[in-house]
Amino acid sequence: MPNDTLFQFEYANGQKIGTTLSQILASKQTEENSNSSSKTIPIAILVNGNTASSGEMTTLAFKGLPNVKIFGKPTAGYTTGNMVYSLYDGATIQLTVSRIIDRKGNRYENTPIEPDIAATTPLNDARTWLLEQISK
Repeated sequence: MPNDTLFQFEYANGQKIGTTLSQILASKQTEENSNSSSKTIPIAILVNGNTASSGEMTTLAFKGLPNVKIFGKPTAGYTTGNMVYSLYDGATIQLTVSRIIDRKGNRYENTPIEPDIAATTPLNDARTWLLEQISK
């Protein structure tokens, strides 16, 4: 995956904050495979209405790359940035504070992510596509 902007959070005031691969790796929530080489390999992503929130953010990080195809049905549509705020009595509330912009400039605000290939048999369709890509 290239270390460019994977997606952006856009706030009501128009401010945009991008997220890059190096930021994600620096957060120590995931690891980079130091043995990997810089190969471009085909990647198939399977989605449906159960793909939500962080699954959608992961999908958007890959969406638009030339070696990636998304198969299946539209995602759940939890495509916003949220913040948790503490209230005076100790309760917390989670509020939506931003929409998401993908690498192509498409905005998502509680909008499902449409697959590149709408499929009722996404696993089979993805497998076929991957085999075609590998045999090129």
